[in-house]
Amino acid sequence: MRTHIIAAILLASASAASAQAPPERPIAEPPPANASFEQRNDWRQKYAEWFVSRIPEKGPMPADVRPTHRLETEVQFCQPNPPEYERPTIAELKGTTSTS
Repeated sequence: MRTHIIAAILLASASAASAQAPPERPIAEPPPANASFEQRNDWRQKYAEWFVSRIPEKGPMPADVRPTHRLETEVQFCQPNPPEYERPTIAELKGTTSTS
């Protein structure tokens, strides 16, 4: 049930984000792995939206993949430990783009 709720929130966020300017990187440091779900969730949603907006598309998505798939995947990888997620994503961005 929680997965369906998260997916609905992500879909709504993605729809709203596509009509606006790219999201800003969260200024706050990532919460520790032992922070409450609400703290981690708030940060990871903002960070994942920012991260996905900076990764270039590698072509069209297959027809059976939801438009929010990349965002959903990043949010799930980030959930257990935001600081451990932030390090490799920043390294990836430095290797793929010149915009931070």
